Amino acid sequence: MASKPAFPSTPIEAGFVINNATALNTVDVYTSVGVDSKIGVFVAFNGDTIDKVLTIYRNVGGTYFKRGEVTLSAGKLTDILASSVFGNVSFSIKTGNKLSVAVQTSAVTAGKQIDIFVEGGTY
Repeated sequence: MASKPAFPSTPIEAGFVINNATALNTVDVYTSVGVDSKIGVFVAFNGDTIDKVLTIYRNVGGTYFKRGEVTLSAGKLTDILASSVFGNVSFSIKTGNKLSVAVQTSAVTAGKQIDIFVEGGTY
């Protein structure tokens, strides 16, 4: 007999805009409030006219641990979980820890932005 599916007790939706003022800073996109938060959707739209490199971190107690980097093609939506950084799987964040990102290679062009969106659930 198959086991019962696990449904999230609290859905997660978080978004963040990276623009010219915030691009070179590491920003927290989501802070876990449950025992085990799973991110199942993690996408970014690069509204700039040139490719950008997004660095992904797990922030544990104020210390940033680099998970990897993903190239965001200009004018395109990138599925970050499908990238080689995550291997097309969801990932977990424990209570109080954070999912953080930075565009550290170059600033975002004035008047342009990168939209980050995450979705998942707390189990």
